[in-house]
Amino acid sequence: MDLFMILNFLQTGVVKPSTNAYCRAWNFIDLLLYALLSIMMLWTSIEWHILIFHNQQLLNTQRKLVYVHYAPVAFIFGYLTDFYMYIAFIHQCENQFDYSQVVCAGLCVVIDTPVLGVFDQLAHTIVPSILIVIANICLLLRVLWQKHYRMRQAIYWRKHRKMIWEFLPVSVFYLCSYLSFGFIQCYHMTHGPTSLSIIIQQFYFFYLFYIIGALRPFACLNSI
Repeated sequence: MDLFMILNFLQTGVVKPSTNAYCRAWNFIDLLLYALLSIMMLWTSIEWHILIFHNQQLLNTQRKLVYVHYAPVAFIFGYLTDFYMYIAFIHQCENQFDYSQVVCAGLCVVIDTPVLGVFDQLAHTIVPSILIVIANICLLLRVLWQKHYRMRQAIYWRKHRKMIWEFLPVSVFYLCSYLSFGFIQCYHMTHGPTSLSIIIQQFYFFYLFYIIGALRPFACLNSI
């Protein structure tokens, strides 16, 4: 749905319908999907460790499968939905929407409550991106160590080998996009935007996420 909104904006050059409710809804969807991709990728990186090394201990019963696999996903979705519902629809501040800019130039919470905006970027962008890279590097090192020094352990190397090597493009994607974007957003909220940072944000990072979303399935082909 977010892609439909941005394509409609690029085609017409203006946000349509030009209403306060539509701008709030667009910001809500955009922020929610952006954070979901980041947090869910972090949880996926953690689950790789579980699937490869702790599958028999943590996923061997239906109850454990619910607690370890489904419950965290449901919690992540519920938490992020509530958080961005509050930011987009409940938080009290005066939005100055610009219908000639992408996502109507954003929500007022960024300027009115910078602490909340910085928390959003730290908790949902910067920290998850760093942890994604760390988790995948640790996975690779752990697999290499197990492979060379504990060959007798019952791990199906051939089955998981391609999935393990998926970490490289994923880590590069998040280092080049989410992490950098998060730092720029935090700078905007604490020091104010500059002409250069606005250009970088609007013409590089904003559309980069759509490119990464399109390339993500090709990175996953390594795990097939």
